[in-house]
Amino acid sequence: ENQLTQVETNGHAMAAYMMSVGLWVCALAFCLRYLLTEYHGKLKNGFAWWASKESVLALLAAASAVVLVGMLHVFNGFEPERFGETMLAAVIAAEAFMAIMYFFNVLLGKVGSFIMLIFMVVQLAGSAGTYPVELSGKLAAKLHWYVPFTYTVEAFRSTISGGRPIGNYLVYLILIFIVFSLLTVLLFQVRAKRLKDGKRTLYTYMEMHGII
Repeated sequence: ENQLTQVETNGHAMAAYMMSVGLWVCALAFCLRYLLTEYHGKLKNGFAWWASKESVLALLAAASAVVLVGMLHVFNGFEPERFGETMLAAVIAAEAFMAIMYFFNVLLGKVGSFIMLIFMVVQLAGSAGTYPVELSGKLAAKLHWYVPFTYTVEAFRSTISGGRPIGNYLVYLILIFIVFSLLTVLLFQVRAKRLKDGKRTLYTYMEMHGII
C-alpha cells in the first residue's frame, strides 16, 4: 500500500464524482429549455449559426462551474488543496459537457437529451467515481477510459486532495470540446445549405412527426 494523499472527509472524497454529475445535469437541463436551433435574421452559414448559440452556452457553462464550486465552498466547507485548479477543471469540464449536449440536441432534439441521460448512467458505472475501477465489473472496466466522467473525476480528485498533475485530463476535455464543437458547426453548415436549397432536414422531419 502506498498512500499518496490524505482526504479529510467523505464529502471531499465524493465531491469529484458528484461535481461531474452536477455539471452534466446542468448542461442537460439547459439544453432542454434553450432553443438551440432557432436562428433570427439572415441565415449566413453553419459557423454563424453555431456561434449565435455558443456565445450563450459558453457563458452559462462557465457560470455553472463557478457557482458549483463557490456554493460548495461557502455552504459545505469545500476546501480543495488546489482551489484554483479545481475551478479551472470545473470550467473546462462544463464547457466540454455543454459541447456534447449541444451537438446531440441539435442533431436529435429531445431524443438527443434522452440519449445523453442514458449515457450519464453509463458514465456513473464506467468512471469509477465511488470505487476503484479494479473493484468494478468487466464492462465498467472496459468503458473506464472512454467516458468523459473518468477524466473529470480524476482531475477533481487530484486538485481536491493534492495528487498528481491534471494537465493530461484537461487536454482530453479540451479535445472533447473542440471535436463536438466542430461537429456541431458541420451539422449546422449542412442544415443551412439544405434550408437555403428548400430541402428538408432530419430535424425538420422529426418536428413534423412530433418526435421532438
